[in-house]
Amino acid sequence: MDEKAVKRGLEAILFVWGSPVDPGDAAGVFGVSASEIVRFLEELSGEYESRGSGLMIRRIDGSYQICTRPECEEAVRSSQKTLDDLRHFTNRIGIY
Repeated sequence: MDEKAVKRGLEAILFVWGSPVDPGDAAGVFGVSASEIVRFLEELSGEYESRGSGLMIRRIDGSYQICTRPECEEAVRSSQKTLDDLRHFTNRIGIY
């Protein structure tokens, strides 16, 4: 599997999984070493940083997780309030 495919797959796994992913577990998925997974994750993290993404990849006790950047907190909070208001409204009128 080529590097771009592994990085693309890692990004998708981090996004869908939600909780931290261990490089050793990811290595088994892609048939590469855990150290290669760490390198790919560090490269992805650098790509996010260099383009000013609202997302980041952080390391937590040796595992990795995709999350929003702290400086995006206000936007995330505002969107959550909007979604909560919409859910409340649709529940009131009987649309689920």
